Amino acid sequence: GEFNCCAPAYGFNYVNGQLEINEPEAVIVRQIFDLYLKGIGKQAIANILNENGVCRRSKQKKWYVFTIDYILNNERYMGDVLLQKSYTSESLPFKKIMNKGEQTQYYVENSNPAIVSREIFKAAQTLLKERKTNTGKQKSVYPLTGMLKCSECGRTFRRNIINGKAYWVCSGQSSGATKCRSIRIREEEVYNSFQLM
Repeated sequence: GEFNCCAPAYGFNYVNGQLEINEPEAVIVRQIFDLYLKGIGKQAIANILNENGVCRRSKQKKWYVFTIDYILNNERYMGDVLLQKSYTSESLPFKKIMNKGEQTQYYVENSNPAIVSREIFKAAQTLLKERKTNTGKQKSVYPLTGMLKCSECGRTFRRNIINGKAYWVCSGQSSGATKCRSIRIREEEVYNSFQLM
């Protein structure tokens, strides 16, 4: 039942076997929850942190959607913990495996100091579920979805509407994950090229 991880979550320090709040990082964690509950999306939050030069731990400079998502979904921030989220295989080579019910999990309330209140954390969880449900209903798959690839990074292009016109851009470049030089392409130009071929 003791904390035995060598890398505590962002916002915490590991001191003498206990988690303690790292206040400068905790301010950022609270800001992430506050922005999300104000209706700002995960990618937009990552962009705000990157524009303001907020560093992550271990001198990692960039924030991404998955790091924001991890913070918003981590129960540690309201003071609880779910143990046994992953486990190590018993045979060689040893592998870390996500626990999807193969092993017993344990939920411990008030296991560490909270950075955000229980109400704020649960409100964020409700909003995450609502957005996931809405996205699932409204998500459109276009004929070009998954077909256009960036020549530099190999990621797929995604569709953007700019001033009422459809464009396709590298998903890595638009999210800030890569610095590709690829330009946005008008959707009608893609279809015209396809017809010419």
